[in-house]
Amino acid sequence: MFQYDGPIWRFLSTLCDIIILNIIWLICCIPVITIGPATAAAHYVAMKLVKDEGRNVWSMFFKSFKKNFKQGLILGIIFTVLGALLILDFYLCLYKLEEGNMFNLVMFSALGFLAIIYLIEMIYVWAVLARFDNTVKQTILNAFFIAMGNIRATSVLLAVDIIIVIAAVLSYAFLPQLAVLFTVFGVPLIFVVNSLKLVKILDKYVPQHKGMDEM
Repeated sequence: MFQYDGPIWRFLSTLCDIIILNIIWLICCIPVITIGPATAAAHYVAMKLVKDEGRNVWSMFFKSFKKNFKQGLILGIIFTVLGALLILDFYLCLYKLEEGNMFNLVMFSALGFLAIIYLIEMIYVWAVLARFDNTVKQTILNAFFIAMGNIRATSVLLAVDIIIVIAAVLSYAFLPQLAVLFTVFGVPLIFVVNSLKLVKILDKYVPQHKGMDEM
């Protein structure tokens, strides 16, 4: 159990890799415009860690970062703009429209539905970009269809991510000791947790879809 290649050391090594991944991801996100390729690269590393197919986080990260830079850049801009528009629409719906207005209720419901679709795309699109070689449009479509084709697993992923985010927010407000852990592992912790399911889901599509070529 305590041998160098035993389960405990491998677990501790994975935790260290997540910390390193968090640092690299944060540094590469500083220019803001590079959030897309950095997130795709972080997903690539997360899936490799889950499959135990490599320990050189730095090398794996920048291999994917360079390969997916252009498409990641475009996707990053697209989803940043869409996210900003959703937030703006929610703000207008909550604070600017008349209270109790039926149109306001319909708009709020529609925005809630769009927000769920947006979050589902965010869960899948970076993993699909990191795993397969496709155009930007096809990557977005593939992410959506794979998510819908595995709706039960998608629901679990969405629920788990929401729970992690809520736990992180509450820890910063009420439990600083736990907040330290969320700070150390950062957002890539979610990528690794998601990859536990995403790896199995995406593996099913490798031999079935000729348009989706594995990296």
